[in-house]
Amino acid sequence: MEGQNKKQNALYVTWERDDKAEGPTNSDGFSSLRGWQAEAFDELKEASRMILNAPMGSGKSWMMCALAAYKLTQDRSLRCIICVPQMVIAPGFISAKINLPDGTKVVWHIQKNLCAEGIADGGKVRALIEWLKAEHSDLQDRVVLCSHSTLLRTYRKLQKEGALDLLNRLLLWIDEAHHLMNTSSEDLPLIIENNGLGKVIEYLLAQSDRHLLIGLTTASFFRGDRLSLLTDEMKQKFKSYLIPYDKYLASMEHLESFSFDFLLCGHNYLTGIELLLKQRKGKDIIYIPHPNSTHSQGKQREVNSIIDTYRRIHGGEKAREDNSLIILGENTEPFKILDLVDNHPQRRSQRKEFIAHSDMKRNRECLDAIIALNMFKEGADWIWADRCIIVGSRSSLVDIVQMMGRVLRDAKEKKHVEVIQLLPFSLDQSNAALFRDNLNDYLKAIYASLILENILDPVKIKAPQNAESKEIQQQNRESKSTESLSRDWLGIVIPDAAQQNVLLANIGTRLLQARVEDNGPMTSEEHQQIIYKQLEKEGVTEHKEEISWQILGMFARKTMKLQGLSVGSIDFDIVRIGEPLDFLLTYTSGTCNIDTFQKLRDAIQISRAWRPFFGSQRMGARFGTF
Repeated sequence: MEGQNKKQNALYVTWERDDKAEGPTNSDGFSSLRGWQAEAFDELKEASRMILNAPMGSGKSWMMCALAAYKLTQDRSLRCIICVPQMVIAPGFISAKINLPDGTKVVWHIQKNLCAEGIADGGKVRALIEWLKAEHSDLQDRVVLCSHSTLLRTYRKLQKEGALDLLNRLLLWIDEAHHLMNTSSEDLPLIIENNGLGKVIEYLLAQSDRHLLIGLTTASFFRGDRLSLLTDEMKQKFKSYLIPYDKYLASMEHLESFSFDFLLCGHNYLTGIELLLKQRKGKDIIYIPHPNSTHSQGKQREVNSIIDTYRRIHGGEKAREDNSLIILGENTEPFKILDLVDNHPQRRSQRKEFIAHSDMKRNRECLDAIIALNMFKEGADWIWADRCIIVGSRSSLVDIVQMMGRVLRDAKEKKHVEVIQLLPFSLDQSNAALFRDNLNDYLKAIYASLILENILDPVKIKAPQNAESKEIQQQNRESKSTESLSRDWLGIVIPDAAQQNVLLANIGTRLLQARVEDNGPMTSEEHQQIIYKQLEKEGVTEHKEEISWQILGMFARKTMKLQGLSVGSIDFDIVRIGEPLDFLLTYTSGTCNIDTFQKLRDAIQISRAWRPFFGSQRMGARFGTF
């Protein structure tokens, strides 16, 4: 554990590359599969029901096209529907030159794009039904791209007309599959509760007499409301491929590190944005708060203020070009902003065309910043983005992860990316209700960073090679191997990240209370007893010892990182002897002049402010077990 970090971040992850196979592009423009993609291809190419579980920005869209191309070339009677949750994602599926592992070269170009602008909803359903009725010979004609809602409306229309037999000789790919839901109870396992997409999958799985293939892809194969995407019986019918975040990050060719920070910015977050934009010129995506948020100052005012901030920093007057980009300056290096908040119909259409254009991928200089509200989260592709600024708290960790994923795409000369969550908050407030809400938002950010760190760079605890001392034998009754202590026991027993977050918060608050009451450090036995009791309250009965060491390891690594130590794995004795909770008492953000968390102890005790990551729709977040 030697070396100093240049910055103190809530989360800072670096990785050593173990696979530089970026998917070489030949002189003829055809791209081959990367290392992990080749593994996934071999695992899934002969499967009729597939689950591809891979991180944001890892190339799932390209993999879906490659697997579909293989299956379509193997079976010329097969057709393929690819459906996406938002039309802004569609450009990533339309065109590619694919070099399959067996040497087959496929020119992939979807001619039937029902996500294109200008097609009314009813027209999309009619077009999809006509496509299902028609015969197609050419590979490009045998693929159609549509939205989740178009698929669902088509299914319901076919069901109403008694024409569901048209769903045959079909490969259905559902992108961002965490949107579907199928769940059953232990008492009534045969009764399945599902949403619209879940009903489609349930129906297709039941049609054993038809030629139907299903593919599901997502970065998180769990729903935030703790309901399942598939029942256990359904899951058994699928072949799955999962690549963990740490393995994926190590496979990158250019990107070397990632940081996540949450910064206090006072009541006016626009001041915080200006401070960040002055620090360096980045390729930015800024997510403003929802208009109903307490942090919102009115979306149009906020967009104009952000544009004015860029103008003051980079110079030049505001001008529009082709009703899509906002151009600042008329010199040789104008600053280009894409406003995705503006909902003017004509400009909205032109902005989508701009996003779909190949220059977004090929030309680093075609764009400098994106300002977004609800758009450009899931699956959206701007590979050059290297800084993401999220304003305000989010009721769902899924939102944070999806936003974070926009910067995790590998690109030439892109070595480091950062995500900053701005929290309008001060520890000195007279409004008690507002203080509790803001404190709660801040604590959620702290504990979210622990979960993010455990996903991106899993905690590994170095166990004693041989438990020679009686003390260690007593503390660690069954000498744990390094492999056992480095497993994600918390994720295995509690796969829901929102539930993990609540557990971490409750444990942190309880440990903090105990430390204040005892007025000093605690022993490892005292730490563990508190964690055991909290685990029991959460209904956790399995692997309590392993989980307690893992949680203490998460806290300890955070503390050591904030002390400037570069931590790859944590020595068992450090976790056992050290004071892991110091990170909560000593964390400083620096950037926004927050001096210390000494006031935080009393604030937590007085307010008891913790609320979990559940909004009005009970959308927490499940990252899955990584």
